[in-house]
Amino acid sequence: MKKIHRITGIILFVITIQLQAQGTDALKILPNGNVGIGTSTPTQGKFVVSGGESSYPSNFFIYGYKSSKVLEMNVLKNSIYASDGISALQFNVFSDERIKKILGESNNANDLDILSKIVITDYKMIDTVQRGNKVYKKVIAQQVEKVYPLAVITKQTEVIPNIYRLSTIHKSWIPVDTKDLVVADKIKLIFSGEEMLTEILEIKQNTIRVSCTREGTVFVYGKEVRDFHSVDYEAIGMLNVSATQALLKRIEVLEGEKFTLTKTVSALKKEQEKTDDRLRAIERVLVSEIAENK
Repeated sequence: MKKIHRITGIILFVITIQLQAQGTDALKILPNGNVGIGTSTPTQGKFVVSGGESSYPSNFFIYGYKSSKVLEMNVLKNSIYASDGISALQFNVFSDERIKKILGESNNANDLDILSKIVITDYKMIDTVQRGNKVYKKVIAQQVEKVYPLAVITKQTEVIPNIYRLSTIHKSWIPVDTKDLVVADKIKLIFSGEEMLTEILEIKQNTIRVSCTREGTVFVYGKEVRDFHSVDYEAIGMLNVSATQALLKRIEVLEGEKFTLTKTVSALKKEQEKTDDRLRAIERVLVSEIAENK
């Protein structure tokens, strides 16, 4: 029977130079099972990640380090990045007023107008191998950007399946459709058991020369882009709340008008009933007088 060795106490992994300078552990597991990345005190949850990476320029940091650029609204800094879905019972967003510079309440009427311009689209994913053939009913980031740019992140780096075809590579040359490619683009190549991101060195008549010495069959996935768009669905959700409040205000006004009209109609009906009673009384008198005169 194989003997099991148990480790007790804190498990600490290698400290990187950057984290060491900051006095922070790269990865730490506490005796209670809590795991921390970039933090020595993962006490807020079972898994705590402190810090993030911007997927736009490699030397751009949100808080100003190594940066000569002004902080852009639509640069996203990721603490956790997932290529597929994340499942959880609940999702909480930091919203304490003490961390915010509150500018004022949103204009409900304007938000309703914006919401009415967001187009819901039916679509499938191009990459059916990884993403499947499911039909989605959601928004398209480029369309949302035109009417509600606050909800769109545009400064992310990602590889898109704009080629997505099987080809061959021989002496670094690959025959592909080159209409969306330029020299210095990086493209993702998938071989049997291996994938790589390589640079395009030359383009000639629907063939590209890449910085890769492999030979044989290759699946050309697509190129890397630095303006990949993603949508903040929470922002759209709050826009929807604000727009719903605008509709509620309109409903309340209409209900008030309906109440007033109902009272008016009721009063008119009563007046009509009184008028009808008087007319019937006059009619009875006239009928009686006519009968007497005969």
